[in-house]
Amino acid sequence: MSQSVKRAQRNSHTGIYTVLCVWSFLMAGCQEPPIHQLQEARQAVEKAKREGAYTYAPDLYSLAESELTVGEEEFYNQSRKIFWARDYSMATRLMMLAQTDAHQALALAQDEKQKSSM
Repeated sequence: MSQSVKRAQRNSHTGIYTVLCVWSFLMAGCQEPPIHQLQEARQAVEKAKREGAYTYAPDLYSLAESELTVGEEEFYNQSRKIFWARDYSMATRLMMLAQTDAHQALALAQDEKQKSSM
């Protein structure tokens, strides 16, 4: 094979690798926004509030509310970034924590209500 053919083959392989690397980089940053988790966390905190968790389990309810607030801020901060630089992992974790803590606060509130009604 001539030098020009070898060089052309090497350049085509380099081009393919470059395209694959760029594509991988872009796809890694193309996360779906955790809208469903955001809605679920909001609903859980709101339900805990309606059931009086702020009275019966104030520390846990406040924690859930704070996690939701910080998670929402992180969600919106990531949403404003260029698409390949977005990373919703922290927002997702915070929303999951908020939902879990809101459920626990709700359960405590319901238990305390039941105890006080006896």
